[in-house]
Amino acid sequence: MRAFTAPLTWKRWVLYLVTSFLLYLILVIGAFTPQTEDQIRERSSLLREILESIDGPDDIFLNNFYIALLMCVPLIGTVSGIFILFNTGQVLAAAALSTGIDIGFAAILPLWTIFGVLEFLGYGVATFEGVILFFSLIKKKFRNELLNLPLALLLIFILLLLAALIEFWLITS
Repeated sequence: MRAFTAPLTWKRWVLYLVTSFLLYLILVIGAFTPQTEDQIRERSSLLREILESIDGPDDIFLNNFYIALLMCVPLIGTVSGIFILFNTGQVLAAAALSTGIDIGFAAILPLWTIFGVLEFLGYGVATFEGVILFFSLIKKKFRNELLNLPLALLLIFILLLLAALIEFWLITS
C-alpha cells in the first residue's frame, strides 16, 4: 500500500467509503453470530442502561468520537474497531431478538438512518487513517502521512457531531 501525500483525494474518499462498508459488514457478522439466551438478556439490559444514561447529544458524540480516535491508532485501533463493531452488532441483535424484531431488519437499520450512515463514514475515515498510518510507519513515511491527520480528524469530528445531533433528536422526539 502506497502512502498518500495529498489529503482528501478522490481515491482517498473511495477508500473511506470502502472501509466504512467493511466496518458495516463486521457489524452485520456480529449481529448474525449466534448468542445464548443469557447473552441476549445481558446485552439487551446493557443497551437499556446506555440509552437511559444519555442526557444530551454530547454523550453520544463523545462516545463515538472516542471510538473513532481509538480507530486512528495504527494497528491497535483497527483491531479495537473491529471488536467494538462486532460487539455492537451483537447488542443490536440482542435488542432485536428481545423485542421480536427480525435480526436482518435490525442489521439494515444503521444504513437506513442518516445518523447511522454518518457514524459509519466517520468510523471508516478513522479506521482507514489508522491503517494508512500503520503502513506509513513501516515505509518510514509517517511524517508525510501525519500531515493529513488533522484534516481527517476534522472530517471525523464533523461527521460524528452531525450524527450525534440527529440521533439525539430522533431519540427524544
